[in-house]
Amino acid sequence: MYENVQRQLYEEFKIQASLHGAEITDEKDNVGTGTQQTQPKTLFPDPKQFEHLSDEEKKKKTEELMAKHKMFFNQKARVTE
Repeated sequence: MYENVQRQLYEEFKIQASLHGAEITDEKDNVGTGTQQTQPKTLFPDPKQFEHLSDEEKKKKTEELMAKHKMFFNQKARVTE
């Protein structure tokens, strides 16, 4: 039971770290190496990428990203229950 809780916490921490731009691997010996990719993979892209879009396209993209956000946090809520 303890190991299951630890695995769930580890998965949650990996998700949180990836939201902050950290690249997570399953290697246990890379702690403290300070390696990080130049382009982090995050849940939401940089808003500057969408400055060239029209208002209608921006609204559509906002709806897509909000759906992604809601799906992510609904999954997170199920893990912590």
